[in-house]
Amino acid sequence: MAGAEHLYVCNTCGKTQVSGSHLCNPVPIEEGVQCNYCGHAFHEPWHMCAQKLENVDYVCTTCGRVGVEPDSLCYPQKIDKGE
Repeated sequence: MAGAEHLYVCNTCGKTQVSGSHLCNPVPIEEGVQCNYCGHAFHEPWHMCAQKLENVDYVCTTCGRVGVEPDSLCYPQKIDKGE
């Protein structure tokens, strides 16, 4: 990777990209993103803590990312938990 390139993560959906221009809420990876559930800062876009995992109800039909709220995913679908 060239020295001028930076990796960005979308703070909303978790997508990563070298340029932040195509992300709705870009954050440079070196700054990290704070998890709304456990409070820890993380640098990987697919962070999954125990607190978040307990509340996961949706999956993105495009990338497979899971989420607690449908608005945190690009194409959310409710997970059938058989309850």
